[in-house]
Amino acid sequence: MLWYELSHVVIMYGVYFFFGWESFKFAICQAVMNLYLFETINYIEHYGILRKKDKNGVYESISKMHSWNYLSGAVIIRIQRHSDHHAHSFRPYQILRRMDDAPSMAFEYLHSYFLASIPPLWFYIMNPKVEALEDIKNGRVNEKKTQWNNIMPPNDEDQKRNRVGWFFIFLFQCTLGYLCLA
Repeated sequence: MLWYELSHVVIMYGVYFFFGWESFKFAICQAVMNLYLFETINYIEHYGILRKKDKNGVYESISKMHSWNYLSGAVIIRIQRHSDHHAHSFRPYQILRRMDDAPSMAFEYLHSYFLASIPPLWFYIMNPKVEALEDIKNGRVNEKKTQWNNIMPPNDEDQKRNRVGWFFIFLFQCTLGYLCLA
C-alpha cells in the first residue's frame, strides 16, 4: 500500500512540476470527485446490510447476501453483479453471474446515485427492503412480502415506492436537461 500511496504523490508532483498550479488544482478536484463517486457506490452497494457476529466476536463469512445488485445495464457494465463478486471474490469481472436470489435494489446504480443524494427519499425506498432482508437472514417471516430480490414479485407498497422513485428521477432528469440547454 505504501508503494501505491507513493506513486500518487509522484504523479501529483509530476502534474504540478510539468503543468503548473492550475493543473494541480484540477487533479486534486478530480481525485476528490473520484473518491466521492467511489464511496457513494460503496454506500449504495452495501446499504443497511450487516454481517452477523458470533459470541467470540467473529463475523460470518461474506456471501451473496452481503451486497445489493441490480440487473445489468449498458452504462455500468457488470458492477450490477456485485453479489457474485462477494460469493466468489477471485472470479474475473467479465464472467460474474447474475444472482436473482441475492438482494436487489429497486433502481439501477446511476438512478440510485440520484436517490441517495436525498437521504429521506433513499431511506423511504430502501429501508423496507433492508428490513425484509434482515427478517429473512434472521429466520423471521417477511410478513409484508416486501420485494428484496428479483425472484419475488413487488407488492403494492413496493410499486408505490418505485413510482415515487421514478417520479423523482424523471424530475431530476428534466431539471438536468433544462440546465444543460439553458
